[in-house]
Amino acid sequence: MEFIREILAKNLLLPRKERGVTQGQLASALNTTAASYSRWENAAAWPDPESLEKLASFYGIRSSRFFYDQDLEKPPIDPSKTPPSPKELTKKLEELIELINK
Repeated sequence: MEFIREILAKNLLLPRKERGVTQGQLASALNTTAASYSRWENAAAWPDPESLEKLASFYGIRSSRFFYDQDLEKPPIDPSKTPPSPKELTKKLEELIELINK
């Protein structure tokens, strides 16, 4: 089980860092604390299923991909599309926060 948690932790950390989003920003969007989110990325705790689904939605992937033993930074995407800008990522975070607050 520990190996799976380490895969999950890596797959939470890498895409967040790649997109320049802080733990605090994601934690706020998920209605949790930065300390809790940090424990997920450090393989010290498991996120709840609802949070995983919201994170998957934010990254545009299925939640099961967090458990793949491969990098999420290279998901199967249309190569003709460009990665989202920081402004687009901020908008997605705001939409996620709005979804949580409903």
